[in-house]
Amino acid sequence: MLAHRPSYSIFYKTSLYCLMFGISMMITGCAHVTDSSSTAALPHPSAAVSANSMFVSVSSDTETLAPSDTASLDAPAPLDSSEPASSQQENAEATASFDPTVSPTTGAAAPSPVVATRATQLTVRVATAPDTMSKSGSGATIDFSNCAEGYIMVKYSGSNSKVKLQLTGPNAVTYTYCLQKDCTDAFPLTGGDGNYTANIFENVSGSEYALVLSKTLRVQLTSSLLPYLYPNQYVRFTAQSAAVA
Repeated sequence: MLAHRPSYSIFYKTSLYCLMFGISMMITGCAHVTDSSSTAALPHPSAAVSANSMFVSVSSDTETLAPSDTASLDAPAPLDSSEPASSQQENAEATASFDPTVSPTTGAAAPSPVVATRATQLTVRVATAPDTMSKSGSGATIDFSNCAEGYIMVKYSGSNSKVKLQLTGPNAVTYTYCLQKDCTDAFPLTGGDGNYTANIFENVSGSEYALVLSKTLRVQLTSSLLPYLYPNQYVRFTAQSAAVA
């Protein structure tokens, strides 16, 4: 009976050998994977990195980009690439050598620009009363000797404290002025050519006035601007006035 019983020791030994073989194969495979991953991170022996050019040369048969080749990438392109370099240089030299003070044809110094100046001569007109043509009465005088110059002269030397002059021109516009005692003043004839009437009134009482002198005259102005060029009772000025000097 013992001779026919199966041998369990051989079975156990065979299983143990298989288990040990499987474990050894697993250990060998892990070691191979670790070595492969570590060697893959290393660069190729033929690869070289240049710190100056920042480009990598992989092998001798691979085209390497030299640092000098990168200059064209950063430098701006010329504005007109079709223009020859000689023409560009000539234009630059002509611009740099341009001198506005030198004549481009003769090379001589260019004349200074002529600034047109106009002689300024101030002429201050002064109203006068030559008394060649005048009318007087009741202490008042109307001098129209220079009526062609655009003004008449009036003076009052009476005793009344309120005296007025009314001057009516050919345009039917009447201007009223107050006269000061013992003052000779000019009054403009701004109505142009034609007949003027000058009336002098003395105050009677309140707002009532009495006519003491009247003169009608025919005026032919030498210039329509003259009535505005002479000083008068409203616009007084002399050669020393700040508006004139």
